[in-house]
Amino acid sequence: MSPLMVVGGVFVALGGVLFAAQLFGHGGWRKSQQFRVLGELHRGDHGGTARRLFWVSLVLMPVGACLLFASVAQSDRARAKRCEERCAADGFTSGRIGPNSDRVEGDARSRFVACICEADGRESVEHRADAL
Repeated sequence: MSPLMVVGGVFVALGGVLFAAQLFGHGGWRKSQQFRVLGELHRGDHGGTARRLFWVSLVLMPVGACLLFASVAQSDRARAKRCEERCAADGFTSGRIGPNSDRVEGDARSRFVACICEADGRESVEHRADAL
């Protein structure tokens, strides 16, 4: 697991806990009162610390989500690079990530993410991308 994913997960979790603590700690247990409490927190009716924690929670959650998505993109790029390197080592001109070609329609167990090695004049070869 990448450090970026860990940090993103911590940010989302911490933001969620802070948000819930502020909302429920200031009278938002009943659904009918939650928007009132959110408005009060936004205005600072429960004090400056509660207002700051409320805003910190609202910043932490989307920033953490963005870090999580960036981590996934980073790992996808690394997998694509490993695919390209594997294909080049096997003598192919290109390698790409895609669905396997021998999947059976309606059978989810036959599907996997493939590293597809291609070259002009040669039959393409597929490897399991998660095994690279």
